[in-house]
Amino acid sequence: MWSAPSPALSSSACQEDPFQHFSPPEFDGNHFAGRTFYTFCRSHIHSHPEAFEDDSAKICWVMSHMWIGCASCWATREFNYQAQNGALCFANWSAFAGEFWKEFMPKAKDEAISMLVTDHYHQGTRTVSEYLDQFRDLVDNSSYVDPREIICRFCRGLDRQILTAHTRTALGRPSDTDLEAWFHLAVQMEDCATEDTFRWQVNIPSPATVSRTSLPP
Repeated sequence: MWSAPSPALSSSACQEDPFQHFSPPEFDGNHFAGRTFYTFCRSHIHSHPEAFEDDSAKICWVMSHMWIGCASCWATREFNYQAQNGALCFANWSAFAGEFWKEFMPKAKDEAISMLVTDHYHQGTRTVSEYLDQFRDLVDNSSYVDPREIICRFCRGLDRQILTAHTRTALGRPSDTDLEAWFHLAVQMEDCATEDTFRWQVNIPSPATVSRTSLPP
């Protein structure tokens, strides 16, 4: 049976479990339990961002709870890579999430992509925060990597009143590669939506300008 690695074999991100009194659902690699395990861990990470200094800390913490069955073999392989190379093989959380879903929930990616190409993920009557929670999950599961495509789809699903919020003079236009800035802007716009056209004011990336080679299959 595999147990969480000692600090000598991993980065400082793995030194101490930030939730010593919290245990996620037991995960042995079963595809039917993978979604529950991933969602549970991700929910706690989002609820306690101060406990994780970077994406490596989040990844190490999740893998430290994959200690039985084929999940243990997968996590051990990744920790061994870290011990030999001084860093995880995952560039960031999105890369980890993509590999996790591909390994333990092969159908989840197809489901997320199918959802994002329809209007079923749109905000509707939900708050921006509620909409954003679902959208983050869909992006993680779909393995989208092009920030312009992600921004385009995010804005396409926003409530029309928020899309028409006036932002030119007060807040300006975020960078096309700064996803968090766009998400934060949408939350702000929920309280100050106006009759002016949001898309025109901040020049949201158009689907036509996004290279098709950057989209997932």
